[in-house]
Amino acid sequence: MSTSPTGNTPALSEARVWLPPPTVTDHLGGKLAPDWSFFAPPPPEIGEIRSAYTSLAKGTKLNTRSSRVRKAAIFFVAGISVAIVLEGAFRLLTSLARETSIPRPFWAALCGVLFALFIWWATRSKHVCNYVGSQGGGEFACTGALENLTRRKILRFKEAAAVSTSVTRHFRNRQYTYTDFSFRWFLPESEKACFEITGSHAANLETPPAGNYHNFGRAAESA
Repeated sequence: MSTSPTGNTPALSEARVWLPPPTVTDHLGGKLAPDWSFFAPPPPEIGEIRSAYTSLAKGTKLNTRSSRVRKAAIFFVAGISVAIVLEGAFRLLTSLARETSIPRPFWAALCGVLFALFIWWATRSKHVCNYVGSQGGGEFACTGALENLTRRKILRFKEAAAVSTSVTRHFRNRQYTYTDFSFRWFLPESEKACFEITGSHAANLETPPAGNYHNFGRAAESA
């Protein structure tokens, strides 16, 4: 999940960034990248941190709401222009207007809205950081701003009675395509997972990259 810096977007404040001690590694046991920025500190209830990961690099500038609104507005106008100028779009708009009895400007505006929504979605800034400690694991996600935490999940090992793992390798025409995996922790006498880590990778039997959720799940399972 990467972002594109713009001149009007402020850099992330370093005031609340967690600084990992030298003993903390990534989820593969390797050294943490020096440019990793942990925008949310690990929860104290998961104990001493053993491994961690973040998708946010130091100095990254997030797309603020105002900059995204400006970009969406620009593409709204661009969408209308494309819909009106291009001959094929014009014919399509005319046909839609004739068949639905809805004026052509409505369909042109709808194209602009679709363009604007796509840019609004494409320019969102979203990052995650996760931790594995001696007593549990946790993950945080922020969207749009460092302070805007949109996800906070915590696993306390002492509360979980069992962990279930699954790995499914997919093939097409006998050729490997991708692998699905899941790690689920369950409360005592409950079939509902209290914490889960799921995802996919294309590393086959090799170890996926450090940021893949599979490594987070394996590290939490091992802890």
